[in-house]
Amino acid sequence: MFFKSLMLGMGLGAGLMYVLDPEWGERRRRMVARRSRQAWRQTRLTWDHGRDAVDAGLKYAGLRRRGPLGALWARLTGHPTQPWPVRASATLARAVR
Repeated sequence: MFFKSLMLGMGLGAGLMYVLDPEWGERRRRMVARRSRQAWRQTRLTWDHGRDAVDAGLKYAGLRRRGPLGALWARLTGHPTQPWPVRASATLARAVR
């Protein structure tokens, strides 16, 4: 237990010294903030594209599941009448771009 506390204290102390350094600390804090914003933005965009792809795929699956009425509805609304796996892969490919 003592060793774990000692290592934790040393790690926190080194981290604080790194960030609160009077010469380079401000630059490091700006760098960490910038990289954090970039990572958050990228994560959010990836999540949104993935969610949109899944929503589109589920909607299309629901249309295909209805049989002949689903095919008619797909033609009336302009949805392609490709089979589900082909449509899902196309939707996911668009989301990844």
